[in-house]
Amino acid sequence: MPKGHGNGSKKHIVLVPSIGTSNLVGKNEKAYIFNKKDIVEASKGDVKYLDEKLVGYPKIITIIEEPDVNGGGNHKANREVVIGKIDYHVSDILNEEATQELKSQLEERFERQEIERIAKENVSLQNKLFVYPPVAMYGQDIEVFLNRSLSTLCTESDIFIKGGFNDWRWKPFTERLNKTDILSGDWWSCRLHVPKEAYGMDFVLFNGKSVYDNNDEKDFFIPVNGGMDALGFEDFLLEEKRKELEKLAKEQAEKEEIEEIRRKMEAEKAAREEDRSIAIAEVEKMKNLLQNLTKNAVKSVKNLWYIEPIEFEGKDLVRLFYNRKSGPLANVPEVWLHGGYNGWKEKLSFVKRLVKIGTKNGDWWCADEKAIVLDWVFANAPPRNASAYDNNNNKDFRALVSKVIPDEETWILEQERIYIKLQEQRRLKEEALAAKGKPEVWFTHSFNRWTHRNGLFPPQKMLPSKNQTYLKTSVKVPLDAYTIDFVFSDKKDGGIFDNNNTMDYRIPVSGSIVKETTLNIVHIALEMAPIAKVGGLGDVVTSLSRAIQELDHRVDIILPKYDCLNLSNVKDFRYHRNYFWNGSEIKVWHGKVEGLSVYFLEPQNQFFRVGRIYGCENDAERFGFFCHAALEYLFQAGFHPDIIHCHDWSSAPVTWLCKEQYRQCSLSKAGVVFTVHNIECGAHLIGKAMAYTDKATTVSPTYSREVYENPIFRPHFDKFHGILNGIDPDIWDPLNDKFIPISYTSENVVQGKKAAKEALQQRLGLRTVDRPLLGIISRLTHQKGIYLIKHAIYRTLERGGQIYAGADFIAVPSIFEPCGLTQLIAMRYGSIPVVRKTGGLYDTVFDVDHDKDRARAQDVEPNGFNFDGTDAAGVDYALNRAISRWYEERHWFNSLCKTVMEQDWSWNRPALDYLELYHAARKAP
Repeated sequence: MPKGHGNGSKKHIVLVPSIGTSNLVGKNEKAYIFNKKDIVEASKGDVKYLDEKLVGYPKIITIIEEPDVNGGGNHKANREVVIGKIDYHVSDILNEEATQELKSQLEERFERQEIERIAKENVSLQNKLFVYPPVAMYGQDIEVFLNRSLSTLCTESDIFIKGGFNDWRWKPFTERLNKTDILSGDWWSCRLHVPKEAYGMDFVLFNGKSVYDNNDEKDFFIPVNGGMDALGFEDFLLEEKRKELEKLAKEQAEKEEIEEIRRKMEAEKAAREEDRSIAIAEVEKMKNLLQNLTKNAVKSVKNLWYIEPIEFEGKDLVRLFYNRKSGPLANVPEVWLHGGYNGWKEKLSFVKRLVKIGTKNGDWWCADEKAIVLDWVFANAPPRNASAYDNNNNKDFRALVSKVIPDEETWILEQERIYIKLQEQRRLKEEALAAKGKPEVWFTHSFNRWTHRNGLFPPQKMLPSKNQTYLKTSVKVPLDAYTIDFVFSDKKDGGIFDNNNTMDYRIPVSGSIVKETTLNIVHIALEMAPIAKVGGLGDVVTSLSRAIQELDHRVDIILPKYDCLNLSNVKDFRYHRNYFWNGSEIKVWHGKVEGLSVYFLEPQNQFFRVGRIYGCENDAERFGFFCHAALEYLFQAGFHPDIIHCHDWSSAPVTWLCKEQYRQCSLSKAGVVFTVHNIECGAHLIGKAMAYTDKATTVSPTYSREVYENPIFRPHFDKFHGILNGIDPDIWDPLNDKFIPISYTSENVVQGKKAAKEALQQRLGLRTVDRPLLGIISRLTHQKGIYLIKHAIYRTLERGGQIYAGADFIAVPSIFEPCGLTQLIAMRYGSIPVVRKTGGLYDTVFDVDHDKDRARAQDVEPNGFNFDGTDAAGVDYALNRAISRWYEERHWFNSLCKTVMEQDWSWNRPALDYLELYHAARKAP
C-alpha cells in the first residue's frame, strides 16, 4: 500500500462486496462501503464508487486521501487501487450502527436476488416448491415457497402447510401460507423454524379442509443438515421419554409421598386412639379384676402358708413359707412354687424351688427372697415335669399385697404405662415389617452389558402395578441394544443392591442392529471327551465348549499330548510349532475334536509319556508344569483371551499363575473362571484357586449348597455359583446311535427300547423274558455307593430283574454326586433314573410320587424315583416303587419313558448361564 502524504495521514480502505456495490448512505449522511468481511467509513474522503453494471474483477477505483489534521499535511493525493487485491488492515474504529444497517440492507438484497434466481430456476424445471436457504440447517428459520399455479391447490384462496420433523415424529406444525411480494407470479410462502433435533422435515399442503397436495401421496420431504441423525434422534427420544417418565415418577412419588404422609398421620392418629382405648379398657378390666381378687385374697392361712413381712407392696422382697405336711404334697421330695400376679395376668411369671426350713415346727418350705407373689400354686416339680399339685382345692393361693391401695392417680399412671407399652410394641412391629421389605425400589439400567454409548441411565423409581403385587417401570430400548442390563436398589443413590449375586439381571433384545462382541475363551484342562476321558470333567470340557461355540464365540482348548490319546477322533491333526520354557522344549500340535480347536502340548521331558492320565506319584508336579506351560504358550503365541477357564485341582494352578506371573502381558485382561467338579481330590489346591479366581462354579446348584460350610468355599461364596451340567444331544442321540439295533425317538420309544433290550439280553446270554432291566454305569468307588449298588443287585434279583447299564431303569445311588451325567444320558435314551437325593441328582430327578410341587416350580415333569439316606432301606423304597410300577402300570411306565426323552437336559440353558458368568468375570476387579 502506498504511504500517505504527510505524517499521520489517514488511510481509507475500500472493500467492495462481491455482489456489486452502490452509494450507501447511513444516518448522519455517512457513506460506507461493505463486503462480507468488513465495512469502512469513507465519508471523510471522496470515494469513487463502482456502478452496479460493472461486474467482475479486477476493477480500478480511485481513493482520495486527505492529510490528518494533526499530521501537518496540506495536500490531497489520489490512489488507484485494484479491487480484488485489497487486503489492508483497517485502523479506523468501525461504526457499529452503520455496520448493522448496511449488513441488513445488503443481506436482504442478496437474499432477494437469490430467491428470485432460485424461483426462476424452479419455474423452468416445473418444480412447484422450494425452500430458502436451499440447504436447511438445524436451529435456523427457513422459508417454504409454493408455486400455487402448479399445485392441486391452484384455485384455493387458503393454503396451509401441515407437517412434522423426523418422519412426522417430532414437533408437528400447521401454518398458513401467504402470497409473497418478493416474486412475480403465483408464489406463496411461510417461514418455519427448524428445531435442533431435526434430521428431516415432512409435510403436506392443504386448503384447511379436504383438498391436499401431498406430492402424489409421497409427502414432501426436506432433509436437514448439521443436526442429529436417525440413530441419534432415537437416543434423544429415549432420553426425552426417560425424562418424562422420571418427571411422572417424581410427580407420582410426590403425590404418593404426600398421600403416604397423610395416610401415615391418619394411621398414627387412629393407632394412638386405639391404644388409648385399649389402655383405658385394660385399666377398667384391672379395676374390676382386682376388686374380685381382693375379696378372696388373704395375708396368710394358719398352719399352711404365710408371707414375711406381713405388709408389702410391689417390688418388695418377700419370703413365702409353706407347710408341706398340711397339704396334698406331704410325701413329695421337692416343693416348687409356680407363681404369677393379678389373677395370672401375665400367665406364669416365675418358678421357684422351695427350700426346707428346719428351725420351724412342722415341715416348712420357703421361696427365694426375690420372689414377688400374688397368685400361686405349689407343685412337686417344674411346670413340664410336675405331677402333683397343691392349688388350694382348684382355687389357687392368693396373697393380698397389703400396702398397694390403688387410687385414681395410680390408675391414671397404669393407664399411661399400658399406653406407652402398646405404642412401643407397635413401633417394633413396624420396624420388623420394614426390615422384611424395602419401602422403595429403584431400577438402574443400561444396555449391551453396561457398555452402551449412552452410558448408565439415571435410577428410576418403580411404581406399583395394578394388582399391587409387583412393581413396574418402563424402558425405551434403542435400536443398537442387544441386552438390557439392570439392578435394583432401595435408594436412588447407593443403598442396598440386588444385583443377582454379582451377576446382574439381563434381558436379551432381539432385532438389534448391533451384534454382541465375540468372546475368546480358552479352556486349560487335563481331560477332554472322547480323546482323553476319565470322568465327567472330560464331558463337560467338550460339551460346554461346543455349546458356547454354537453361540458364535471362539473357543480353544489346551490339553497335554498324552501318549495314550485316542487320535482317531482328532481331525486335521498336525504339528503346529515349538517353544521353550523352563529348560524344556515343548512341541505344539493342533487338531479338531468334535469341531473344536485343540492345542496339544508335548513337553520333551516325558511328563506325559506314562501310558495314563492320572495315577503317577508326581501328578501334582506334572500338572503344575502343564498349567504353567499352557499360559506360557498363550503368551508366546500372542493370544488375547477374554476368559481362561480351568477345571478341578489338576489345572487349579492356572488361577494364581495367571494373576501373579502374567499380569503385565496379553493375558492380563483375561477373566479367570474355575470349575470345581469334585472336592475329594486336591482340596488344598482347590482352596488356593478359589482365592485367586474371578468367578468359580460347581456343576449343580444343590452341590454348591452342600459344600457351603466347607472352609474352602465359604470365604469366597460371593463368587461361587452352581450351574447344572448338561449333555450333548448330538453325541447321545438314540436316533443316530449306530450301536443300537433300531433308531428311535420319543414317538416310538417302546419299540426302540424293546429291540435294544432283546439285543442286550442275547448278547449277554440272558433269557429273553419280560422282566425289568436295571442298569448301573459307574466307577466302583465309595463315592458312587458301591455297597448300595450291591444291595440294588440283590433286591432286583429278588424281584425277577436283570442287570446291565442302561435298560428300563438306571440306578445312581451315589453317596455324593456334584452333578452326574449318567441320569441325564439315561433319560435321553428313555430309561428311568433311580437316584439318591444328592447334588446334581436332586437337581435333575424329580420323584413321580413326592416331587410334583418341586417339579412344577422348575417347569418340568416328574421323571424318576429318588430316596434319602445311605442305607439299604432307602434303596429298597425307591426300587420297590419303580419295579412295582413297571409290573403293574406298564402303560403309565411307557408314557414316563416318552416324557423323559422329551425333556431338555442339553447345554442350551447352562451355556447361557456360563456366558453370563464369563461376562461377569471380565468385569471383576
